Amino acid sequence: MEHIDGNWFREENDKWSGYSIGIEVERILYSEKSEFQEILVIKSKSFGNVLVLDGVISAAERDEFAYLEMMANVPLNCHPKPEKVLVVGAGGGGVVKEVLKHVSVQKVVACEIDKKVVDVCKKYLPSLSQDYDDDRVELVIANGAHYMKEHSGEFDVIITDSCFEGPGEGLFTDEYFKSMKTALRQDGVLCFQGENIFMDLPLIKEIMTISRKIYPNVEFGYSIQLTVNGGHFGFIVCSLNKNTSFKEPLKTYTDKEIEEMNFKFYNTDIHRASFSLPNFVKKELYNDTVIVQ
Repeated sequence: MEHIDGNWFREENDKWSGYSIGIEVERILYSEKSEFQEILVIKSKSFGNVLVLDGVISAAERDEFAYLEMMANVPLNCHPKPEKVLVVGAGGGGVVKEVLKHVSVQKVVACEIDKKVVDVCKKYLPSLSQDYDDDRVELVIANGAHYMKEHSGEFDVIITDSCFEGPGEGLFTDEYFKSMKTALRQDGVLCFQGENIFMDLPLIKEIMTISRKIYPNVEFGYSIQLTVNGGHFGFIVCSLNKNTSFKEPLKTYTDKEIEEMNFKFYNTDIHRASFSLPNFVKKELYNDTVIVQ
């Protein structure tokens, strides 16, 4: 089977020449090609069940919380009162689970183009998908770009949980970014996955440039997760409010609140620190001035 080398799964990316990610496999739990992508679930020796989409690791039970908590809680804690949230590329439901931790949230629209991914995760990664049955969640099987064009001015926060390849490739275009702006309410905030600063910096710079032409407030942050994107993942946050301070969240947490929210990774200090960038990244992403259209 492609990507399986003996007892090891290998994630190899043409963009990352000479580098691969390996996970030791105990057994293959599921393998099928859907209408949109190749779906693989493996039981790994050290990371629990692992979801792989088109040869790229999407989630692993052992460390998925590190990515999910940052993608959801950074944007939500920078909005004064997030009530309606759209998650594009909802997949297994992990980001949805984090969004629902916020008491102000009244509705979450989970938009996923591939229903097979949802069904597979409900069976093999139930810890991600358990909140799809929450009364506040509406699961929509649709193309996220098309959905937003039909829902203007509806959302306080939009989170795009997708990579720049495969079914998600069409989400990172000038048209998609304008669609997100149209779908946001006043003071709306959005967040989307921003790849790896060591492997993908030219692509990150390109997406940041597109974002700055559309939104008055754009920032790049990054964090860590061992199994995804070579151990580092970036995220880009934008706001329609030029005064939004992503580096200083509106909502902060005591140790007791962190325990109650069941945060394993996210806290206020990590939120702030995620925007402290290495010099080579700041040089590439923050030296140019862009005029918002």
